[in-house]
Parts: sequence; C-alpha cells; structure tokens
Amino acid sequence: MILFIDVFIKSCCVCQLKIVYLSYNQDGIYFMRYIILTIKEREQLEHSYKTSTNFIERSRSFQILLSDKKKSMAEVSRITNIDIQAIVRLFNAWDSASAENKMNSLSIASGRGPKVKLEQVRDKLPEMVEKHCRNLKPILHWLDIEHNIKICKQTLRTFLKDDRL
Repeated sequence: MILFIDVFIKSCCVCQLKIVYLSYNQDGIYFMRYIILTIKEREQLEHSYKTSTNFIERSRSFQILLSDKKKSMAEVSRITNIDIQAIVRLFNAWDSASAENKMNSLSIASGRGPKVKLEQVRDKLPEMVEKHCRNLKPILHWLDIEHNIKICKQTLRTFLKDDRL
C-alpha cells in the first residue's frame, strides 16, 4: 500500500473544506474529506436534522454534521448506509453553493416533470375530465385506446394537477 498525503485547504468566511487523499489500494484513492461548519451552519443543520419532514434532507444534514465531527467519508457512508459517491456529490454541492443557498443543496432537485407523452392530448384532457366528473379510470382507458398512451393513475393525476385541471 502506497501512503501519501496531499492536503488542500480552501478557506472562506462561510466554511472551510479540507481534503486529504490518504491511501491508495486496488480500488482507487480513498478520500478523507471534512466539511468544517460555522456555528450558524451547524445550528441550521441540527435544526433541519431534528425538524425536517423530508427524510432526504434529514439524512443529508446528518451526513454533513458527521463530517463536521471529523468522520471520514467512508465512515459516513457506513453509518448512514449511503453510497460514497452520493456523499461525494453532496459534499461537492455543499461546497459549490453560495452562503445563502447552502441549505437548498440538501433538498432534492426538481425532475423532468410529468410524462412528455401527455403533451399531445393536453387540449383534450379538460373536456374529458369534465365529461367523466373527475373519474380518472375512463380517461386512462380513453388514453390507452384512442392515443396508445399507457400511464398510471398517479402520473395522470400529477399531470392534471400541474395543469390546474
């Protein structure tokens, strides 16, 4: 096993990020990377960890708090049962976010939205909803038979909700 230490310290008024490449084996380079939090950030993360209703935000807050306690990324990965690459992405997002957007990096990014297939029948859906008194089963059947669009009820519900129907 080859042992080398390369230290990179990035300092700013909001946080310090310390990366130490510690050892190399057959799997590659293991990272020991810590995020050093300010008192305000630590308080915000602890509050988010204790009170957030979103599991992902609580988990990510906990991961950053563990890092602040000098736990290596491998230890954080083992403790939280999260893949180490996900932790690397979280730390990168936390590091690259501005001071006011750091807490936003904990939440899930928005996806692509409802299926694009439904765009072709967007103008016909309001009259179908009115015709069937908001009963979605006949609308799903109509989409399958007439337009060969197979979607689940929840996808249709989400699409209609986004269109305010």
